[in-house]
Amino acid sequence: MTSSSFYLVGNREIRQMLGDISRQRVYQLTSRPDFPAPIANLSQGKVWLGGDVEKWMDRKRRPRFPVPAEPAEPPVPSSITWVSAAPQPVLNMPPRPRPAVTNAGRPYDPAPCCPHLPQHADS
Repeated sequence: MTSSSFYLVGNREIRQMLGDISRQRVYQLTSRPDFPAPIANLSQGKVWLGGDVEKWMDRKRRPRFPVPAEPAEPPVPSSITWVSAAPQPVLNMPPRPRPAVTNAGRPYDPAPCCPHLPQHADS
């Protein structure tokens, strides 16, 4: 074992290594039989060798999006004629009349709904 792979990680570091996953997900992963065994169980939680966790990640994680071997570029014809779009005409139309506000199919009644209130008593 090299000295660069000898470092300890806890739940918080595993969360960060795996992309800031939830605490519950860390618990699920560390409880799996294929996850490395902790080297110590401290009062603040279990600790693992960082190198062991990295090896487990290399075995288990897949890339989210497959990376193509070579980026495919569409073929470009040697002679391209670009056609500019014609300007669209501006339509000057009068505004549409708005229908009267209705309440369940009935015309709106501007009469006060509560004549006893001061703001409605004047109307």
